[in-house]
Amino acid sequence: TEADNAKNVPLKKGQILQLSLEAQLSTGYGWKISGLSGVEAYGDIEVKTASDIMTGGKDIQIMRFRALQSGSGFIELKYIRPWKPDDAPLKYYKVGVTVAE
Repeated sequence: TEADNAKNVPLKKGQILQLSLEAQLSTGYGWKISGLSGVEAYGDIEVKTASDIMTGGKDIQIMRFRALQSGSGFIELKYIRPWKPDDAPLKYYKVGVTVAE
């Protein structure tokens, strides 16, 4: 979750880390991977609507990453509108990973 931003997560080689982050996809903004080290994206990004009642409400983007090798790494994400690459991201998310055998 966003509460884990800037924290470090211990993982074992091959372990899957799941990140669930709020987004408001109806505005065009969403979380995109901007950098990875020591992990790889695993599977497709899932989207769950947080509120079935309100149009334009919040969504949850669920991303999974697999630990590749022992050592330190990171996952960096940006909250952007992908069709506006020159605009600054509204938010950043970075979590460190420490992978053990």
